[in-house]
Amino acid sequence: MKHLSKKISLTFILLLTSLLCSAQDIKQYDLPSPVADITPNADSTYLGVVFGEFRKSGRLKDNTQCGIFNPKTHQMTYMSDIHGWGKNAFYFLKEGALIVTTKEDKLVTIKFVDAQQNDVIWSSDNILRAYHISKPFDLIYTKYQDTFDDNFYIQLKKASDGEVIWREKSSHSKIFTKDYIIDMEESNDSSEVFILSHKLFKFNIYEGVKKEYKYKEALENELFRSDDRLFLTEKKQLTCLDMNLDTLWTRQVTPFSYHRLFEKGDTLYLINRGLIYQPGLFNGITGKYVPQYKKSPYILSFNKQTGEQIDFIELDRKKYLDDIHYIYVDSHFYYLDTDSQSFRKVSTGKDQIMIALHNGDICITDKKQETIDKYEDKRCYNEMFKIDDTICIGRICDYDDMDFFLINGKGDVTHHFPKGTKNVCHIGKEIFYCIDGKLYGMKL
Repeated sequence: MKHLSKKISLTFILLLTSLLCSAQDIKQYDLPSPVADITPNADSTYLGVVFGEFRKSGRLKDNTQCGIFNPKTHQMTYMSDIHGWGKNAFYFLKEGALIVTTKEDKLVTIKFVDAQQNDVIWSSDNILRAYHISKPFDLIYTKYQDTFDDNFYIQLKKASDGEVIWREKSSHSKIFTKDYIIDMEESNDSSEVFILSHKLFKFNIYEGVKKEYKYKEALENELFRSDDRLFLTEKKQLTCLDMNLDTLWTRQVTPFSYHRLFEKGDTLYLINRGLIYQPGLFNGITGKYVPQYKKSPYILSFNKQTGEQIDFIELDRKKYLDDIHYIYVDSHFYYLDTDSQSFRKVSTGKDQIMIALHNGDICITDKKQETIDKYEDKRCYNEMFKIDDTICIGRICDYDDMDFFLINGKGDVTHHFPKGTKNVCHIGKEIFYCIDGKLYGMKL
């Protein structure tokens, strides 16, 4: 009975908070079609809007569109069909330009659009992947299939006019290869970018390819930069390179898929979720190869400078009620505390590990995997963005049961977004969200 009383009290407080916040100046924008998703551009001018409906898988249904919306003028400056390609159907470039992706026979078409002029400046077909390189120039990196020789190529193009400045024959047989772009560095008259594809390239905008590094195996490779070093994961090896792509040290790692790298101080962490690909196991709905849990996840740590191994922790999957979704060593989340009726920030302490399960539950353990605490999925929230002292947090593990709050630095709720809200973002101090196909905006 006491627990029920807490739940009723909490529900009343959140309802009252939502009603009080609804008195704010919340605007509804009149848009031509139901809104499925929104994304702000980098210079805080426009909103990218996806029109349509999502399936339960999170992919868009057919006959969807995207557009560029200016909240200040209430004008939609560009509209384009995207044929259900997916949630990330577009992204912004400098000065409000946009790239649109369109699904056509498992390949895509990208268009560079001038948002103000409402004109398509250039377009490319048969694209497999496309990335934007923003600093210090606007460049587009693409991997595509040539219609004349059926070979695959990677290339760099100027975003402004589509001029190709570099083109290289690639291989599509390495289906698990990820493409990574390390941001450019500008120094006097040089500007360089590191590109990981079928090889690792050091590319100079003015001089072309300056150095290549041929790695041995392609299986969910990851490229990570720390100061003047690059770290590259392969199936069985971790390699440390200098900025000239010369090898400083290598270490053998257990050959599972899905390595993830991050650093803390002088320590480099390699996180592996224990997944491995099964040959021939393919999901025709999502168009992706399906990884399966075959081994135990583990955490490796190294001294970044010397490569000396510091620690190895293998996780016992039998200790958890559900499959492990992600592993964190230095992270935090927000937990809805029914006692204080506010959100409490939960962070991993020294030598603690945070385990996120597929059902949404989070477990905090020590190195020996003795449980320190457990948190229920419906009360765990991630930080999405922060504006001054206001933090936007959201629970997004279940697409059909998303939930978003605004809280202050103390964890007190200042706004609870309506049930059914699908996404929350901001431009400056104006917050936008979409619900039931409608777009709303509110100022802090």
